[in-house]
Amino acid sequence: MERKIANRYRLVQVIGRGGMGEVYEAEDELLRRTVAIKKVTSYLSDPHEFASNHSGIFEHAIMNEAQMMARVQHPNIIPIYDLLEEDETHYIVMPLVSSRWINDVKQQPLSEIIRFLERIADGLDFLHRLSTAI
Repeated sequence: MERKIANRYRLVQVIGRGGMGEVYEAEDELLRRTVAIKKVTSYLSDPHEFASNHSGIFEHAIMNEAQMMARVQHPNIIPIYDLLEEDETHYIVMPLVSSRWINDVKQQPLSEIIRFLERIADGLDFLHRLSTAI
């Protein structure tokens, strides 16, 4: 998979797919670090129809969310490094976090699972309090 985004990020492999797009492992050739890049696509079946009928709404929503998340600093929330647009596609660049622990969750002691869930809840609580303060 030899493809670059923004002439800087070399895509290595797809590491996940979901309702809003694909996530790639990538190499940031400028800063020499491994990152995750989320290719954001509309959750609708035809993003081009959505774009033509809702001029800029999707892009505006992505930009607002990325700007808000870029300002968030919390140890349990993954930061955003960059937001890119190339060929009418949006990409969000963030740190690559290993999912090995999550894949092996059945083998983890209950106390570790509880600590992990507490960290997630702490991050979500922080975001909720932040959003209600705006």
